[in-house]
Amino acid sequence: MDRRRFLAGLLGLGLARGQGLRAEEVVGGLEVPWALAFLPDGGMLISERPGRIRLFREDRLSTYAELPVYHRGESGLLGLALHPRFPREPYVYAYRTVAEGA
Repeated sequence: MDRRRFLAGLLGLGLARGQGLRAEEVVGGLEVPWALAFLPDGGMLISERPGRIRLFREDRLSTYAELPVYHRGESGLLGLALHPRFPREPYVYAYRTVAEGA
């Protein structure tokens, strides 16, 4: 699924509110997915609250990175963002919760 189709689907959700929506699972097997970062090649990075960043590309799911996090309640690995000049500047920024003093 490319970025345009995904965003068009979100727009459609807003327009079709209450008009018999249909949900479609694109990626399964995730543990508390939280944020998406769309890659220029059509893939996407997905944060999982326990500390994994997963890569979904060409219908395949793999682990991109694992970060130490404190994940209780609403904490853990939350937000993701790509550098504005990604992939020329190959930085992925992650918002995570750590234990006090860590």
